[in-house]
Amino acid sequence: MVKHHPSYHQVKLDTCRMTSLMPKNSNPEEIESMQQIVTRLVISVLVDNPSLHYYQGFHDICYVFFSVLGERESRMLLNKLIPTHFSLFMQKSMDVTLEYMQLIFALLEHVSTSVLNSIESVELGPDFAIAWIITWFAHVLPNMDDVRRLFDLFLATDPIMLVYVSVAIITISAKEVESTPLDFALLYQTLARLPKLHPVEELIREALKIYIDLEPDKLIELGNKRILKYREQKLLNRSPIIRQPFSKPTNKHILWGLVTQHQRTIFSLSLIVIVISYLLNKSLKD
Repeated sequence: MVKHHPSYHQVKLDTCRMTSLMPKNSNPEEIESMQQIVTRLVISVLVDNPSLHYYQGFHDICYVFFSVLGERESRMLLNKLIPTHFSLFMQKSMDVTLEYMQLIFALLEHVSTSVLNSIESVELGPDFAIAWIITWFAHVLPNMDDVRRLFDLFLATDPIMLVYVSVAIITISAKEVESTPLDFALLYQTLARLPKLHPVEELIREALKIYIDLEPDKLIELGNKRILKYREQKLLNRSPIIRQPFSKPTNKHILWGLVTQHQRTIFSLSLIVIVISYLLNKSLKD
């Protein structure tokens, strides 16, 4: 089943490149075994969710869960998380993900207009942060403890907390951003390396402070304006059918669903994590 899945070869290529996430003292046999397990885990989750598509970076997500919970429990938890946390990134195209990224600039405009102006002055979009968002920072942070700490945060709060952490990273790094010459390539390089520059607890504190200052409902309202602006820019090159930006009243758009579902999912997700932890501890004792 695994080898016959359409995404198998791409998943296998990606898992072969994820050694940076693994324990430094792993021998070649252990590394190969973990790569095979994560490949099987990714494909299993895709089989469980046939309407969704693999994206490069999802293997990083799967490895982090596997490293804590093991294969079987990770599959259970991922299937529970996918509708609210990952399905947005697993569409046939990246269009919805790229629209979601506009929330970063919507929030940054609220928090620090000067930093946003510096970035936009060289016509740089929020694409520099795509690896942050779609891998929950697993692909960009060198310390696995920091990655797991952020995973804890994202599981315990809103799915949209990804955006708040991303903006916290940028605002804490305002000096680095504003001291970089206004050149597209140089500024892109500076922004891409920002997550590694500050202690993760500092980033979390700043993100929560921003979250309290501007709750998700209001961020969505600001995001609508950014989405429309983004679509208008795309129309300069092509003329697709314009959809309505994500909105609160209809509650139909996938982005708004991502935000509004958190209240009814956090308790169930926490319960699942508790049950899985109990079963894992019990199996270790036995």
